[in-house]
Amino acid sequence: MQRLLLSGDAAAAWALSERLTLGQAWRLISENPAAAAGLTDRGTIAVGKRADLVLVDPLGPQSGPPVGPRVVATIAGGEIAFINGAAGRLIYG
Repeated sequence: MQRLLLSGDAAAAWALSERLTLGQAWRLISENPAAAAGLTDRGTIAVGKRADLVLVDPLGPQSGPPVGPRVVATIAGGEIAFINGAAGRLIYG
């Protein structure tokens, strides 16, 4: 595999086109950029790390017109910063 320096949407699109495993894609768009920037507290999901995460539903709502991927929740520093209405109802009732 060729080594590329990509970020954001370009990296995600390339990862999908190359049919990378989830682990390979994660390293490409999170772990490697964090390491390159010297950010040792992020880039992987592990105990003691910062825990900045974006949870995405790749299909979107199952009813109504198709809308594609949508953000379900955002976690910043291990705390829920945003949660979509339906997901919030599942968690908070």
